[in-house]
Parts: sequence; C-alpha cells; structure tokens
Amino acid sequence: MQISKSVILGMVWFNTLLAGWLSIYMLYDPEGWYFFVPGVTDTGMYNQHFIRDIGIIQGFIALAFAVGVWKPSRRIELWAAAPFG
Repeated sequence: MQISKSVILGMVWFNTLLAGWLSIYMLYDPEGWYFFVPGVTDTGMYNQHFIRDIGIIQGFIALAFAVGVWKPSRRIELWAAAPFG
C-alpha cells in the first residue's frame, strides 16, 4: 500500500511541476509556446489571448494538485477538477 501511495504522489508531483512549467511558459512567452509544442500550429492561427487563458487554467490545475497533496480531505474535488480544466 505504501508503494502505491508513493507512486501516486510521485505522479501528482510530476503533473504539478509540468502544469506549473506550462503555465509560466504560456504566460511569459505565448508565441514561443505556440511554435515549440508539436501539432499546435496545425490547430489554427496564433492567438495570444487564448494561449494565456489556457496558461492561467494550467496554473490553477498545478495549484490544485499541490494543495491536494497537503490537504488529503480535499483531494477528490481538487484532483477531479484537472480533467475538466
């Protein structure tokens, strides 16, 4: 049971770091992010406002994962929000 818990928390921390990095990247350099991520240019024209909106959402997801690690009683609602973000 302890190994499963450690693996899950490791994945949560990975998701927290990834979502946090994406959030910062999208907010700081949306055009660089647009050309850096494969396949994004195929989905439509560059829209700075839209990319920054998604960056803000990624930041909230990273925050929800981090808070869920420290507040086990709130994990379900915090971590369940990520798929809908």
